Amino acid sequence: MTAFARELGDGWKQGEQRGIHRRRYVRRKPVPRRPSMLDPYIPMIEEWLAAAPHLSAVDLLSRLAAHAPVQFSGHQRRTVQRLVKNWRSKVARQLISSTETILSFQASLAI
Repeated sequence: MTAFARELGDGWKQGEQRGIHRRRYVRRKPVPRRPSMLDPYIPMIEEWLAAAPHLSAVDLLSRLAAHAPVQFSGHQRRTVQRLVKNWRSKVARQLISSTETILSFQASLAI
């Protein structure tokens, strides 16, 4: 009995998998994107952000509420914040990649 108990403690070091050990669940199918209430307004919001990138999500939400008062109120603040965050990160990635391209081009000219 004691030998059995001693072997139980060392089995995991050799990578033993028992029937009671389950693998972590991994979703196989991609999660479909649900439509957002902002989808029809995204081109307009992107134009506003391109013209004035310093605008906050609250400012954009007030503009949207002026544009469509029935559909937008203060309750969509977090949704607009996520949209603005994604837009800014996308623009930053584009800016960084274009800067890297320019720097690599200038480096090849210098050589």
